[in-house]
Amino acid sequence: MATVYIEARPKGRDGDPITGYVVEDHASSVLHTTTTQEAAIQWAKTNGHSAHVARVRHLSDKRIPLAEGLRRTALRLPRSHHDAR
Repeated sequence: MATVYIEARPKGRDGDPITGYVVEDHASSVLHTTTTQEAAIQWAKTNGHSAHVARVRHLSDKRIPLAEGLRRTALRLPRSHHDAR
């Protein structure tokens, strides 16, 4: 069972409306396009793939989950005023 990635299009344009979804393999090759996320997931399952759905539209490495990617880049969120004790 190959892993495929469901991504919104247009890619990486925050604020722009989503016009469709693509099913991509690990090399970013488009295997299928559709207008809904649900249809993309169904296509992946029907064709024997394990579907991973992107939560953000601009990941640089889709094989690393978002939380792990943030940890690896050592992104530090600003402390809230409650933490400044």
